[in-house]
Amino acid sequence: MDLFAFSLAAVSGICFATGVFHLFIGLRRQGTDMKHFTFGLFAVAYAGAVLTGLLMYRVTTLPQYLVVDKWSGVFAGATYIFLIWFVALYTEEQPLPVLGVLTALFAIVVTAHVTRPTLIHGEIMGLASATLPWGEQITFLEAAESTWEVIFLLTQLLTIVFLFYACIRQYRRGERGAAVALG
Repeated sequence: MDLFAFSLAAVSGICFATGVFHLFIGLRRQGTDMKHFTFGLFAVAYAGAVLTGLLMYRVTTLPQYLVVDKWSGVFAGATYIFLIWFVALYTEEQPLPVLGVLTALFAIVVTAHVTRPTLIHGEIMGLASATLPWGEQITFLEAAESTWEVIFLLTQLLTIVFLFYACIRQYRRGERGAAVALG
């Protein structure tokens, strides 16, 4: 197995195991711990996103790529949604309109990604490959940019703004160690 593929597989496995562990902690008998539960869902979704990313680099035909990319989009959207809610619970910064808009935007983009024939991409030209410096070859999609990709990128940027906002608010409240650990 190549270095890049091995690294992605290892990261995916670690994230999956961590996610399952936190899901068990979050679903204990004394009551649901939503911080651990949302972190567990985030870690499992991220493991899926990394694993489908690895599969996307390995496919050889466009139909295979589109199927794997569809699942990658689902895992990526779920990853962001669970990350947003985990950070909101962890920092106790829960501006519901902001969280609702970010969640809805990711859900809309994922829905478009799953239902459109070209996913969130514009016109698809085909697959291309690149060789990494150590000789490993990966596959990627050549496609025109679409409005959906721009919406996804802007939603990611808004998410980063929220993450910084939540960490800074937690830090200013005096929970410096927790804010630094999260940051």
